[in-house]
Amino acid sequence: MGLSSNILWHQTNKDNLKKILKQKCFRYSYSLESIKYEISEFKMAFPMLSLCDIPIADILEYISRYGGNSIGLSREWGIKNGITPVFYCEKSSSLLEELISLFLNNRDEEIKKFFWRLISHVKNYDGALPKYQYRKYRFYDEREVRIVPKIEQLQELGYETRLTEEEYHKYKSENKNSLLSADLNISFDYSDIRYFILKDDRSIAEIKKILSKEINLNESKICFFTISQIKEDFIGQNHNELIEGTI
Repeated sequence: MGLSSNILWHQTNKDNLKKILKQKCFRYSYSLESIKYEISEFKMAFPMLSLCDIPIADILEYISRYGGNSIGLSREWGIKNGITPVFYCEKSSSLLEELISLFLNNRDEEIKKFFWRLISHVKNYDGALPKYQYRKYRFYDEREVRIVPKIEQLQELGYETRLTEEEYHKYKSENKNSLLSADLNISFDYSDIRYFILKDDRSIAEIKKILSKEINLNESKICFFTISQIKEDFIGQNHNELIEGTI
């Protein structure tokens, strides 16, 4: 069985998903990355769009963690927009330590740009995930891919290519979120969409209503599933029923 799929999943909440569909684009957002190496820690926020290519039968845990709603687009769309798999590194990796050192200490601007591209795609193999109560979490299992804007695009619109942790929190506070402007986005056509995995039937009806204003859903190739359908039909959960009153 394959360990990756041809579908690129993006997880979000329902309100954001509606905005994405109405605008027919994804917006970049600053993501604060904490990369540990040897005895040090590198914290920096980079602008990006995060997706994953986990097979649908293995995606359940990931769905419930990042918003509960998923849109799946074709790999061809991702390739056209420059997707790059995340570079997972162990904390003890001497390569990781050298990459961060070269990024922070090199004064040559062209070389610094090159290492910015590398570091903006780096993540630890595992580590703490306090937001979801994990002391140790294996990020590698998420099979993350990213789309990161070009430095020239950011500079043209007056955005910082990276933010310190303090600058990141200030940006979020001032803008109410970590999104960059709509002028810098990754567009898609409805024909690029393959799947939706949503919380319930009501959510499916709401998303279909948005799409039906522009396309004939009966003629499209888009498939809709609820989370419970994924559990029962693809993964094989939710079959057993306890006797009332038992644990």
